[in-house]
Amino acid sequence: MNTKAEKFKAYIDKVDPKAFTVNEMKDDERHSVAFQSGIEVKGQRLPFLVLIDDSIYVMLRIFVATGVVNDGNKAAIYDFINQGNKEYKVFKFYISDNGDIVLDICLPATDDAFDPQLVDAMIRQVAYPYLNDNLTSILEKV
Repeated sequence: MNTKAEKFKAYIDKVDPKAFTVNEMKDDERHSVAFQSGIEVKGQRLPFLVLIDDSIYVMLRIFVATGVVNDGNKAAIYDFINQGNKEYKVFKFYISDNGDIVLDICLPATDDAFDPQLVDAMIRQVAYPYLNDNLTSILEKV
């Protein structure tokens, strides 16, 4: 397990040991670790991952809606998420190849400077409030 992932695992083991499932990517040259969980928003459980590897980046990835984007709603969804991408610097939406609406938050951190509490804060104080305010509007587009 890479250094940042070890720090994050120690943090969640102390704060909420059952919050995440840990998946170390075998034979991965970047020693990637995926911490899988879910966030409850408006009565829906949205899957999310904290992806940590040897690079300088830590990715928080929330699957806002899975398999919902199609030719009939793509334009409306693109317009909505593009507006969000322009307004909010810390996160970006995109549509996956599978038609998922995904929200990514990218946190740069060296091994020494990595702070697991910042990951927690980004989920609780940035992603959750935004999704709580906007999930209904997003889902109306699908």
